[in-house]
Amino acid sequence: SGFGIVPDATKAITMDLKRAGNALVLVGTTHGRLGGSHYQAITGAAAGSLPQVDLVRGPEVAKAIHAAMQRGLVASAHDLSEGGLLVAAAEMAFAGGLGASIDLAKVPVPVELDVPVAARCFAEDPSRYLLEVPQEHLSALKHALGNVEFGILGRVLDKPTLTLTIGAESAEVPVAALRDRWNSQNW
Repeated sequence: SGFGIVPDATKAITMDLKRAGNALVLVGTTHGRLGGSHYQAITGAAAGSLPQVDLVRGPEVAKAIHAAMQRGLVASAHDLSEGGLLVAAAEMAFAGGLGASIDLAKVPVPVELDVPVAARCFAEDPSRYLLEVPQEHLSALKHALGNVEFGILGRVLDKPTLTLTIGAESAEVPVAALRDRWNSQNW
């Protein structure tokens, strides 16, 4: 068995959103470190601390995600390493031709940290994944993840928009506009 070979291609998970009504689940913790991120490079924001790899927690998260995928609980998945949560959600939405609603208040963050909205959206903390999970599999997913932190952020929408909320504030962006921006590489 060589490196990178998928033993059962029928269990391979792609990033395109599959079905309206499915839940969107962020697995892993967002610390909000924006140093070295695309967000920091594009906005010119002051360089903060760099994301840090946890050599214990990282493999635990990956193992839990793999177990959930092997059990058929995950419809689609995307890592949050390049661009963060909103970039991953946008890529998943336009790959699947669907939309997504996301409540940024439900992003898992350490209780002792006040993680700002921009960091919740664009931090590139490692060992985080956005999963699309059928509603009927949420209980089994919670069991498969064990003690790995996760938050149910929202759901997949029929309407091709990305809808964001935090508290009383909300914003809606057409997926077509996100695709155009992504294609132009002008994030």
